[in-house]
Amino acid sequence: SKLSVENQDLTNDDTNMVTSVQSDKHDLEFDNEVNSRLPGPLSVLLSLVSTNRSHLVRQRGLFLCRIILVETRTTWTESTSITLGKKALEYCLTVLTDEKDKLSQFSMQVIHEYKSQIGAFEWKRRLSTNSVPTILELVEMLPILAKSGKDVEVRNYLRIIDGYLLISFRGEKNLTLGKGKSDIGAALSCADAAKVITDAFSV
Repeated sequence: SKLSVENQDLTNDDTNMVTSVQSDKHDLEFDNEVNSRLPGPLSVLLSLVSTNRSHLVRQRGLFLCRIILVETRTTWTESTSITLGKKALEYCLTVLTDEKDKLSQFSMQVIHEYKSQIGAFEWKRRLSTNSVPTILELVEMLPILAKSGKDVEVRNYLRIIDGYLLISFRGEKNLTLGKGKSDIGAALSCADAAKVITDAFSV
């Protein structure tokens, strides 16, 4: 009868609603687990990859950054998205001036996709918030690292500084100028700069 069909439809609607609520609850629980367990290990992994010279390792590091910045961005809480996102972005910056052109291009692609996802306004806000404080912090760390003989870390910090200068003052369209380096980075290679800094603070 018409009444039993209507009752069946209502029952189906209720069942679908309950299923949807349960699914949303499971999704939320999963997201909470991800945000509580993964940021720490991922941050450590990015630190290890950033100082590795292997082409394959650095390439896989970019794959990881793309997953963090683009593919799973909506999974992270706001605070995790900012802190872990900054770490992943800075890894991409270290590869912008990589001698392997394909790595440099892939790094720029990841940065462009990340910028497209968060929007131009948020990109500029995060860049203006992070660039100068981060550069100053890294510059302050250079003498300490140089005195400790940590040349790899010195070079890595210089690449991050150079990367921030690139995306802040040249923009994406002009990154091919100077062979993918800022004006400062083009004048002095990371290896030369690291040697100068190490010599200056080794006494």
